[in-house]
Amino acid sequence: MSQYRTFTAQDAVEYARQFGGLDDPSSLVEAQEIGDGNLNLVFKIFDRAGVSRIVVKQALPYVRCVGESWPLTLD
Repeated sequence: MSQYRTFTAQDAVEYARQFGGLDDPSSLVEAQEIGDGNLNLVFKIFDRAGVSRIVVKQALPYVRCVGESWPLTLD
């Protein structure tokens, strides 16, 4: 298993570009973190026209609202 790392907005864009189902993955250019959830990071991914095309959700290895002192498994 590769090393875990928390996504930045740009990481979320790069991750979204890897998946099929989009006419032009390279058109995905910007991400905005949405929500202030307890557990996950959630990003809306936008194309060049500013249209939201996909949502990326990343599970964290800890309870986000508490911090790394309350770990979770990634399983």
